[in-house]
Amino acid sequence: MKKLLTGLGLALLLTACGGGADTPTVPQPLTLSGTVVEGSFPDEVNLSTKAWTGGAGQVIAKNNETGAELARGTLNANGSFSLTLPATVSGLSTGYFDDLKDLNSGNTSGLSCTGTPSVSATGVQGTSAILTVDANKDGEISPLLAQGQFSSLPVTYNAKSGGAIYVDRAVSITGTQTCTGILEGLPATIRSTFNLNLRTGWNLVSASIDMTGTTNGINGTLAMTSGGLPTNNWVFGLNGSAQSLSLKSLNLPTLR
Repeated sequence: MKKLLTGLGLALLLTACGGGADTPTVPQPLTLSGTVVEGSFPDEVNLSTKAWTGGAGQVIAKNNETGAELARGTLNANGSFSLTLPATVSGLSTGYFDDLKDLNSGNTSGLSCTGTPSVSATGVQGTSAILTVDANKDGEISPLLAQGQFSSLPVTYNAKSGGAIYVDRAVSITGTQTCTGILEGLPATIRSTFNLNLRTGWNLVSASIDMTGTTNGINGTLAMTSGGLPTNNWVFGLNGSAQSLSLKSLNLPTLR
C-alpha cells in the first residue's frame, strides 16, 4: 500500500501563470521567482526540506519539448532567484491536450476511466518549462509539497505540485473523470476534476492529489487548477524521487 500511494503523487511536468480564456490573446513574458530549497524523502512519503547550500549561480528554464534554453536568471547564495520567460516560444507540441480525449488509450494500470474533460479549443499547441540550477550543485527544481501517514489505518497521502505551461491560444479545460479498478489486489477509485482557464502564452498551473487507503480499498481525488503555484519553495535534490511521484506511473491522463 505504501509503495502504491507514493506512486500516486503529482506529475512535475505541470507549469506556470494563469488567466481566463477571455483575457488578451497577445502573449506576455512571465517572471518566475522563489527560493530553492534542498529536499529529501527520508520515509519515502513526507517531503523534508532544508536551506539551499549550493551557493550563488543561475537558474535556467528550458523548453520541455525541445530542450532549448528559454531563459536564465540569477540564483543568490540564500536560494532566492528570479527569471523571466519570453513572451513567445517555438518548438511546441501539437495536440497538447489530446491525451484527455481517450482516457483508456495506453492505460496499463488496470484502471478503467470514464468521463472526458471538455477542451474548449482544438489543435492547441503547447509546452512546459523545466527549471534547473547551475551552481555548486546542479539539477532540476520544482515547487512541491508532500506528506503522508502510514503508521495506522487509514493511511493517507497528499501532494501538490505545479509549474509553467505555454499554449498558443486561449483554452479552458473543465470537467471530471473517474478511474476504477484493482490496484495491488484492492479496489481503487480515482476521481479527477479539471478547472483550467489558460490564456495565450504562459500560465501558472497547480495540481493536488489526496489518497486514502484501507484494507477495503483505495480512494483518491485529483484536482488541476490554473492561476498559481502551491508553494514559492522550489525543491532540489530529490534524486529521482520526484519522478516517482508522477501520475504517469499509473498511466492516468496528465497535462504535460
